[in-house]
Amino acid sequence: MIKIITISLIIQSFFLFFGTGEARGSAAVQKDREKEQIKETVIEAKNRIRKAGRYKLNDVLRFLPDVSIGRRAPYSDYNREESETYVSATISINKLYDISEIANIKDAEKRKAIMKVETIAYNIEKLVERKRLIEMQIDKLNKILKSTEEILEILELNEKIDKLELSKNETLIEIKKLYAEIEYTCIDIEK
Repeated sequence: MIKIITISLIIQSFFLFFGTGEARGSAAVQKDREKEQIKETVIEAKNRIRKAGRYKLNDVLRFLPDVSIGRRAPYSDYNREESETYVSATISINKLYDISEIANIKDAEKRKAIMKVETIAYNIEKLVERKRLIEMQIDKLNKILKSTEEILEILELNEKIDKLELSKNETLIEIKKLYAEIEYTCIDIEK
């Protein structure tokens, strides 16, 4: 299920950032789609974090009692069948305290993870805004480029456009890394 959701997010991101002919039509529509994707990702991540269990299997094993088996007899009679065999089981109250402590620690980790996801979502929103501003600058420079006839000015504008495209690509990479960070945070809590 997690892989399906991850794959669908990757596909949505691909179409969102690189777009189809329809997606590039309106900047406002694309901006709304990006915000919606961020919201959906955050909601899904928070739900995954909240649903994550408190205990692992090895935590539950702490409830099992300590069992010991012993025989009581003089050394010379130790292997005879008539010697007494004792079985004892002990439960330590400290183990219950440990279980409670593990639950408290896990709850604190979940709260930290939710705050981390919200912080990452904010960073993604700001990077998306940066990407939008870079795209607007590229569009402006392309319009100026079309109306310019001087060769030196055209070369300068092309160089600026290339730098902005590079900056846009770096921003897209940062956005992808932050989406991956949200996924890693969920996986760490679900362990």
